[in-house]
Amino acid sequence: MSASNINSVTITGNLTRDPELRNLPSGTSVCDLRVAVNSSRKDQSGQWIDKPNYFDVTVFGGQAESCARYLGKGRPVAVQGRLDWSEWTTERNEKRSKVSIIADTVQFLGSPDGQQPAAGQQPQPQYQQPPAQPQPQPQPQPAPQPQYQQPPAQPQAAPQPQYQQPPAQPQAAPQPQFQAPAPQPQPMAPAGQMPPAPKPQPAQMPPAPVAAPGGPVASPDIPF
Repeated sequence: MSASNINSVTITGNLTRDPELRNLPSGTSVCDLRVAVNSSRKDQSGQWIDKPNYFDVTVFGGQAESCARYLGKGRPVAVQGRLDWSEWTTERNEKRSKVSIIADTVQFLGSPDGQQPAAGQQPQPQYQQPPAQPQPQPQPQPAPQPQYQQPPAQPQAAPQPQYQQPPAQPQAAPQPQFQAPAPQPQPMAPAGQMPPAPKPQPAQMPPAPVAAPGGPVASPDIPF
């Protein structure tokens, strides 16, 4: 099975002459257009120049009459259609052929007033409001269900007093402790000699008793 062929063309350009309208023996209207389409290419100096291309366009039916009525030389148009190749023999028995465009749609570009419709453009359908739909019958509403109510909040118990530790009592300053004086080192006697005898300490007598006024004299206890 061979692949399907594609024959589609879209061009935009300007008319090089006024449209030519004619009728076929069947009564169908035919309009011939010549459209110039510019393409860019570089010349020998490397500069870009415009190269014009000319295409013959054939329009049939109601679009042909619209083109003949509203279009003129120099008017920009956009054409969408297909390519058509034809061949014929001249009176001198010479064969000729050409490729033209059979237009499906022709759009008018650059309209002076912007109100003329494009050839073959269908009028926009007006919006029609749809018929009213029957309203559905109201359905019986179910009885409302009792809603849950949160019980009232219970009174909060009074806070219990918390035990607080009494403040620390100031510590008494430490009393100085009595320390006996360190014993004095005894001098060492030289070799062969006896160490001197320690000097006797004088005995300390207790103080004499003092008589209280009007009383007997207390005799202190004297140790023996």
